[in-house]
Amino acid sequence: MNTNEIELLKKKLERERAARIQAETILEEKAMELFESNQNLIRLNQRLEVQINEKVSELSKSEIRYKQLIESVQDIIYKISPDGFFTFVNPIVEQRLGYLESEIVGRHFTELVLPDHRENLVNFYLDMIQSKKESTYNEFPVFHKDGHIVWIGQTVRLMLGKGEISELVAVARDITDRKSTEEV
Repeated sequence: MNTNEIELLKKKLERERAARIQAETILEEKAMELFESNQNLIRLNQRLEVQINEKVSELSKSEIRYKQLIESVQDIIYKISPDGFFTFVNPIVEQRLGYLESEIVGRHFTELVLPDHRENLVNFYLDMIQSKKESTYNEFPVFHKDGHIVWIGQTVRLMLGKGEISELVAVARDITDRKSTEEV
């Protein structure tokens, strides 16, 4: 190898070394940027976890308060779908009508109503739904689980979701004593 070739090889080697050093410097900078971005993401994730835990805790407390409120009310509170099936009933139904919640949810409301009053009650609900009356009151007799008759006085509200009736919510009270005195 002659001197020119050696000089050319040395220059080429120095250029490659300089390029490698430059590439390593760029890689180190990018690695540092990536590390800092990662650290920021970790901090953001930790803050997000704290916020989520706070919201879950607030929601849990709210659910407990709601459940305590619903369970403390001495009236029957229930929800029915627009087609008449129970979707929720509070635990007081067991004291008032003898049924467990699980024995009511999923059943059609007419199953509890005395046969002579079913048609009137169905028409009452249909009218309420068709005319979109926000709130109504009605009285009717139902069967207690043991077979005796309990008169119910209820206030019903329509619940709208996206412009359509999503469910009916009712608060029902045992008015059997009042009905007994009216009949005398």
